[in-house]
Amino acid sequence: MGSGEEAKVTRAIGVVVVAVLIAETLSACGGAGVTASESPSSSPKASMSPSVLTPSPEFTVIGVSTPGEVTVAPSLLEALPLPEGIWDEAGDGWVLAGYAPSASDVPAEHYVLYLVSPEGQRYQVLELDPDSGWQVLGWEGGESPALMVRRDDQGTTEWGFLDLDSGRMSIVDTGGIDWEYLLGVNAHGQYVTRGYDSVAGESTVQLRDRDFALVGTLPELGRLWSPGGLWWIPLDQSFGSGEMLNVMSLIDDERREVSLGFLADRRFCEGAGWVDDGHLLVVCQEAVYPESGGEGTSQGATFISISIEGGGGYEVIEEIVVSDRWFGPAVVADGAVVALGSVLLDGVGGNQRIELTVIREGVATRIPASAYGDNMWGPYPMTVVGSRVYVGWGFSGDAGDAPFLSVDDMAAGTSTVLIPLNIPSGGSWPFSAMVSCVIVGSHEAMFS
Repeated sequence: MGSGEEAKVTRAIGVVVVAVLIAETLSACGGAGVTASESPSSSPKASMSPSVLTPSPEFTVIGVSTPGEVTVAPSLLEALPLPEGIWDEAGDGWVLAGYAPSASDVPAEHYVLYLVSPEGQRYQVLELDPDSGWQVLGWEGGESPALMVRRDDQGTTEWGFLDLDSGRMSIVDTGGIDWEYLLGVNAHGQYVTRGYDSVAGESTVQLRDRDFALVGTLPELGRLWSPGGLWWIPLDQSFGSGEMLNVMSLIDDERREVSLGFLADRRFCEGAGWVDDGHLLVVCQEAVYPESGGEGTSQGATFISISIEGGGGYEVIEEIVVSDRWFGPAVVADGAVVALGSVLLDGVGGNQRIELTVIREGVATRIPASAYGDNMWGPYPMTVVGSRVYVGWGFSGDAGDAPFLSVDDMAAGTSTVLIPLNIPSGGSWPFSAMVSCVIVGSHEAMFS
């Protein structure tokens, strides 16, 4: 068998909503993915041209197959051979994912790079050496090379660019920064990484060009990337006290301050994501605590858009009543707030499951975990590209730790599994499958 019709799960999202429900989780593949997509017209443009690699004295071949071949094994996914001209189609929303199924007592026998369309069509790009340790973290789409990384137990980090046609890797000299992780690609098309400078003896946030050469640093590590790769906020930013909102540039040392005084009378407020590059999305939730211990159950959630221009300004964009879940990260896609949330299975906490909720005009549509498979847990990253919301799901606890990828198209009303879970036969927990992935059009890295 040289190829197979790929397995795709598609489900229509109901138009008529009868229940009002909502959801939560911690942000992260997820988040988002890493590319140099075009930023909004009001901001600098990200580079869309393919990377031009600086010649490296060191090359290594980690591909064990060539494009057009499909590796068939019980633990691998069904895929089609890579057709001629497919790279011309591989733009925003396409996914490049590394898949190496293994279990605690069954090491990975195969490591395959899959190219997946937003509609779920899956192609095999290359089979790689499963012992190589390389992960794919960056890709601009098309025929551009993929940014790869591997590190040992001592934190020594090695980076390289993989030619997706030949399987040949060019190694990059990064200057002795250990434990270096990719955070994403900013609006200028620069890689943003965090690491440890073994010479200076301190943690750093680096800016690297498309050849991965060091071109600058950022003063502080942050979180919550704006969708165009322009802004993020400090790790310790608080929203519940009505203090100032600090917004930091992902390009240079610019900072902005916005008053959060209007949040002083609200409870349990937290940054959930962004509406766009000029507006942060905050969720505030009320809670009622049970008489004898346990966690509070959410009774109401308000999503607020906060302008980062001209000192601030805010607008309530969604309000909803819920009784069984707690919100976490959220994005805005096709005019809807899309939020991940933990469902409180016993009503007061403890037993929880992660689900996705679409909120339009105060009404919520649940996309239950059963749409993607049983024992769905998380949280894992989420990111938005156009009208599509990508979520890196996972199985945890007794079910191991194996993220896989789904996409929900808010405009089309469909849910599609892009990278399903395929448990290795005969293996024991924990198991893993998807090693990493990149989504063209997303600036924040989903996995690092």
